[in-house]
Amino acid sequence: MTSSNKAAAHHAPDVKMYFIIFGALLVLTAATVLVSYLELPKMLGITIGLMIATVKASLVAAFFMHLKGERTLIYGFLGLTVFFMAVLFLLPITDAVETEKNRQPMAVGSVLPQAAGEAHHEEAATPAAHEAPAETKKPAKSKKPAGAKKSAH
Repeated sequence: MTSSNKAAAHHAPDVKMYFIIFGALLVLTAATVLVSYLELPKMLGITIGLMIATVKASLVAAFFMHLKGERTLIYGFLGLTVFFMAVLFLLPITDAVETEKNRQPMAVGSVLPQAAGEAHHEEAATPAAHEAPAETKKPAKSKKPAGAKKSAH
């Protein structure tokens, strides 16, 4: 065997391994869905979901992106990227935990209050908004559709 044949044999894709990784990704995806249906506390469910997602991302990076056999410099950059990703995940999570006690649930269909600047802008545009109406109109009688029958009382 020549050196080019050895190199080609060494880098030949291992299809069986790809199918095993694909199966593992399917199982982990099913695990993520199952965790979402469990009645876990919110933070525990998010933590478990992120841990499963990290394992899935590691499998994809190691096998499909061929990082499994790379040099240590690549792993240094990858580790730095994972560190900053963790920081970016933790910032909104810690903010949500800290501000949860200040949040009030809103009713479905409720309208958000206007900001002070918006209300002032509308008042300036319509100076007569504070005046009482000149006359009170009676509500208009509703007309019945042409095909409506009269009811006998």
